[in-house]
Amino acid sequence: MISITKAESERVREVFPRAEIVRTCIQKSKRHHYYLPEAEKYLRLIVDSNYAAASICKQIDKERERNKRRYRH
Repeated sequence: MISITKAESERVREVFPRAEIVRTCIQKSKRHHYYLPEAEKYLRLIVDSNYAAASICKQIDKERERNKRRYRH
């Protein structure tokens, strides 16, 4: 799970209304935080605004490239 902002959670929910976003402190306080599972389909939507999402997507891309090279030969 990675930490995201409210704006990022809204962006993910526009595309995936049933996304598994978790929010802490459900009371009406300003202390809550949003967390998103590390699923690629969610992370690709916020890669431009979230550093953690960008680094995870970068790792996924490296692994895919490595696997492509491995299976070509």
